[in-house]
Amino acid sequence: MNSSEGVLMFVRTESIRFSALDTDPALIDNAADRQIFTVSTVSLIHYLRAGTFGWIQDGLMRTYGRFSILATEPTAALCNGRTSVYGGLPGS
Repeated sequence: MNSSEGVLMFVRTESIRFSALDTDPALIDNAADRQIFTVSTVSLIHYLRAGTFGWIQDGLMRTYGRFSILATEPTAALCNGRTSVYGGLPGS
């Protein structure tokens, strides 16, 4: 199944959520098994902030990865075939 890692199900008020839990106490566990997470107004704000932080960190790591690759490329590619920045051509 190609889907996101999880779904946030917005429940407007906590009282609705608690009523549903009174009817079925395993509701949260069953939903979590299916990657569905119930959120109210306050918890939604926290989830969104955490998600934003994660996206920022992911972007920083991708940028760092690009710089890391550039920094570790062989010097021969950067020096047009010379063995080092200070040396001559191979075999000379």
